[in-house]
Amino acid sequence: MPLRRQWHGIGLAMNDIRYGFRQIFRSKSLSLLGVITLAMGIGACVSIYTVVEQVLLDPLPYPESDKIMRYREANFPKLPSFSVAPGNFYTYQERATTLEAMTAYSGGNFNLLPQGGFPERINGLQVTGDYFKTMGVEPALGRGFTLEEDQPGAEGTVVLSHQFWQEHFNGNPDVLNETILLNGERFSIVGVMPEGYDHPSPNFKFYTPQRFDEETRAVRGGHWLSMIGRLKDGTTFEQSLAELKGIAAQMEIETPESNKGWTVIGGSYKEDLVDDIRPALLTLLAAVGLLLIIACANVSNLMLTRASSRSREMSIRAALGASRGRIIRQLLVESIILALIGGAAGVALAFWGVDALLKIAPNALPAISRDVEIDLTVLLMAVSLSAGTGILFGIFPALQASRIDLNEALKAGGRGTIEGGSGLSLRNGLVVLEMGLSLTLMVGAGLLLRSFQATLGQDPGFMAEGAAYVRINLPEGDYGEDEDILNFFRELVPRVEAIPGVKTVGHSQSIPMAGDWVNPIWNPSEPIPENYNDMHSGNMFFPSPGYLEAMGIPLLEGEFFSTAHTPDGERVALVNQKVAEDLYPEGALGKPIHLFSGDEMVDHRIIGVVANVKSYGLRSDVPYQVYQPFTQKAMRFQGLIVRVEDGLDPLSVSQPLRQAVAQVDSGLALSNPNLLTNLIERSVAQEKVTLTLATVFAIIAFFLAVIGVYGVMTYTVNRRTNEIGIRMALGANFRNIVILILRFGLTLSAVGIALGLVGSLCSGFLMKSLLFQIDPYDPLVFSVTTLMLVAVCALACLIPSLRATSIDPMRSLREE
Repeated sequence: MPLRRQWHGIGLAMNDIRYGFRQIFRSKSLSLLGVITLAMGIGACVSIYTVVEQVLLDPLPYPESDKIMRYREANFPKLPSFSVAPGNFYTYQERATTLEAMTAYSGGNFNLLPQGGFPERINGLQVTGDYFKTMGVEPALGRGFTLEEDQPGAEGTVVLSHQFWQEHFNGNPDVLNETILLNGERFSIVGVMPEGYDHPSPNFKFYTPQRFDEETRAVRGGHWLSMIGRLKDGTTFEQSLAELKGIAAQMEIETPESNKGWTVIGGSYKEDLVDDIRPALLTLLAAVGLLLIIACANVSNLMLTRASSRSREMSIRAALGASRGRIIRQLLVESIILALIGGAAGVALAFWGVDALLKIAPNALPAISRDVEIDLTVLLMAVSLSAGTGILFGIFPALQASRIDLNEALKAGGRGTIEGGSGLSLRNGLVVLEMGLSLTLMVGAGLLLRSFQATLGQDPGFMAEGAAYVRINLPEGDYGEDEDILNFFRELVPRVEAIPGVKTVGHSQSIPMAGDWVNPIWNPSEPIPENYNDMHSGNMFFPSPGYLEAMGIPLLEGEFFSTAHTPDGERVALVNQKVAEDLYPEGALGKPIHLFSGDEMVDHRIIGVVANVKSYGLRSDVPYQVYQPFTQKAMRFQGLIVRVEDGLDPLSVSQPLRQAVAQVDSGLALSNPNLLTNLIERSVAQEKVTLTLATVFAIIAFFLAVIGVYGVMTYTVNRRTNEIGIRMALGANFRNIVILILRFGLTLSAVGIALGLVGSLCSGFLMKSLLFQIDPYDPLVFSVTTLMLVAVCALACLIPSLRATSIDPMRSLREE
């Protein structure tokens, strides 16, 4: 008997499914609209959730990645987060007992000279000896580094990334112990990393030991290393941080001249990677959640319309003995089938959406997001979400349709549909909800747009249009002396200036928004602090004479550098406006400034003041900036700026530029030339992606809300056809009828907008961290979006109102 009941239940379920498909295909237009609406909502939701899950929630692709911690040094309040000094790292590594392994690394640019090929400029990661132990990953081919290979004077060894191995050695397994020429030095290949491993980003093509000499190992005043550690079993991050803070306090006592005020901060390495993108992703996830609710409300209205048109069918079913539960089940099955079809379409849309998101946001998402894809977990979530939305938008229409008054329904016969006041109230409530949520999304998108406009309106301090830049890294073996470096650029710059279309050329070791160099600075007329760490910190630039002109950085007073500022001449400097105003309120020209040089502070004379430059992006504050002549501080790594004539593409000089470099040194490689404007675009990439997606969601929500209003007004006019006809027969004119219908629609809109304004006030508070120079309650955004929604909703109400005036009063009277 139980088995028979079981088979009977399965049979009923199959009948419900078959009947549900017939009903869906019978109402093709209504079903198609529902599928499209759900596909947009579910597709957007799955796309964003996929990114959120794999960027924010999934562990890093390293063994026991939850044990990998990132540590930084800090000197509050001046430097709340900073890189680690080499000398300090080795002290932490020697004294820490809570960490199984520690490593420090820094990125480097190398000239690669392939056998029989042209020079290439590639990025490599220079690491300390315990790097692979800390990361918990060993090479798939060969081995990692020994501690002896990280010692001063050791022979060069290198571990290749899987991608580099494939591209340059065709995946040859006999590559071990072959050599490659990096910066003029032979490196023996000892290993190849597993496929997919490209820490800290795919830009790094190989790994090589730091091999710091004894002098560098003792440096505590220069901070440029990234430091990570792997916790020992049974040890917490809090314990490790407390221990490292204690070691920092000991170093402050032992070496106060370098470590006074310095401490350690840190956290999970995963959290460190995603911390900047987290607010934007969570905001987008909330936005698609609202969009999905709007889609569900819209489809609920469609289902109410269909259920209302089937009231006679439901009445006959009830008269023949169908229980209310049986009717609800049938209608829910139809809703779930529709939702699953919409969900399948949404998943197909999400595959495209994830790819599109990764393509439009290559600089906005962290490197770990490069392999984001819809996996089995996300597919299961999509199925659950589809079924859940089917129940969500189907339950209310099912409950409404199953509430049957047999006498009234059967008396209605073929005259139309019968729907009680509660059904209309539910329909109206769903439209109010749609409008409220749509306004919330529109206001959010408007705030992001205004914020983005304010960001782009910032003056970067330099002229990005019409210029390109390339990186040049001179190998130490060939350019070990300052004079060698100076001679190289003395030969190169005139050759580049001779390229047709080139206007000005300059170079510096740092370029705004593409790296920094921070050193202490001080006005010597003020009392000098006991140690350098209490001094002001400033971005240091060591430019050639033509750099400021090539960058388009305005000179406010004084003079630019020239060839007259020789290595043995008077030490001179330029400062930005912020330094001049804050440290030299009575005027900076001709005044001395203390600048860090080697292990001591050296006086430089200020010969000019230049405009402030945004060093860290358009949203960043302007730091103190000091420029010292390249001729007095020659460095092997340089960024070359080439400004071209107006109307010329800066990248058009790429090939002549490579030829000019090859004429000076045929073994030297350049990075791919890049537009200076790309620096600004990269600095706003995250904001641009957030704005783009939020705007797309707001537009979809806006149209869904308008469709919902239009649908309700059309349904209302159809439902009140007889009433309107009688009113017209009794003397109501065109104006009376239009006002009657418009009043109802606009009242509905007003309630929805009021709900939306409340939601917008709440969302504005939550969005504060994403906004720049814009009040989260900006009156312009609130008023424009509200008026826009009111205007379009009024139009959506007006069209059915005008249609109502064409009703034939005599026909209505005959039907009555």
